[in-house]
Amino acid sequence: MCASFVVTKVCFVSQDHEYILEPVTLKGRMKRNTSALPLRSVQAGPRIHLDIGLDQIAFTLAEHQYRCLVAWYREFDRHDKGRKYRRWRPDESVMSR
Repeated sequence: MCASFVVTKVCFVSQDHEYILEPVTLKGRMKRNTSALPLRSVQAGPRIHLDIGLDQIAFTLAEHQYRCLVAWYREFDRHDKGRKYRRWRPDESVMSR
């Protein structure tokens, strides 16, 4: 015996934030296997089966968001380059000697 459920469209829109991802439409279907057979049996299959369909994803950035993303990437790259040489740094400040 299988029970079926259909998930409908849900949208969250707020005026307080600038979102990178636009609202999306998602269609989903969940089948639940309510069989009394244990999951180890060959006929049982999975207990819960999810089918999810996504039509499109809209990705938008404002100019200041793009600049922040590029700056974040440069800082991450700088940190990654510095990580290679961190083991040879002195343990104490050079000026205190």
